[in-house]
Amino acid sequence: MACLLLASCKSGVDPAERLAAVDRPFSTSGSAERQDEWWKAFDDSKLDLLIEEAMSNNPDLLAVWERLQANQALARRARSGLFPQLDGSLGIESRDDGSSSSDLFTAGLALSYEVDLWGRIRSSAEAQRLRAEATKADYETAALTLSGEIALAWYRLLARTEIVSLIEDQITANEKVAESLIARFRSGEARSVDVLRQEQLIEATRELKI
Repeated sequence: MACLLLASCKSGVDPAERLAAVDRPFSTSGSAERQDEWWKAFDDSKLDLLIEEAMSNNPDLLAVWERLQANQALARRARSGLFPQLDGSLGIESRDDGSSSSDLFTAGLALSYEVDLWGRIRSSAEAQRLRAEATKADYETAALTLSGEIALAWYRLLARTEIVSLIEDQITANEKVAESLIARFRSGEARSVDVLRQEQLIEATRELKI
């Protein structure tokens, strides 16, 4: 008996190398490009409108956006220190010696460049760039969270609306059955307990809408 049991158990399981290969349709590296307006894949115009309105009027998201613009401007200014600076000037001077008057126009250009021997300018520019990148990531995270919450709430609302519609249809059907039972009870073809049970069923169904 022991030998037969062992033989049956052994023959019921294939070695790992004999199993069929598992098909992997998804990327294992997670390198798929994220879509900025991912919700448009649902092809839902009302959802598009809700998310666009939220993106334009959400105070927290707008605050992060303004901070991103400021940090990007600081990063550009810090990086400009790596290149020569060209300054221009333009002036006008009026002269009057009593007998005649004249206007003197002046213009000039000045070129300056700071040699970044110790990497101070480059380090400052890199720090500002990283700060702007971090703020951009904060903005993208906030936008993704906001759009996700709106999409979830929207489809929960749609699902709830469908459920309520089904409950209302069920209530209507139950009420028709109750009317039939009442008519049959009056003619002596149904019992009062049947009418009571149907009325309880109607009330229980109505409670599902709450």
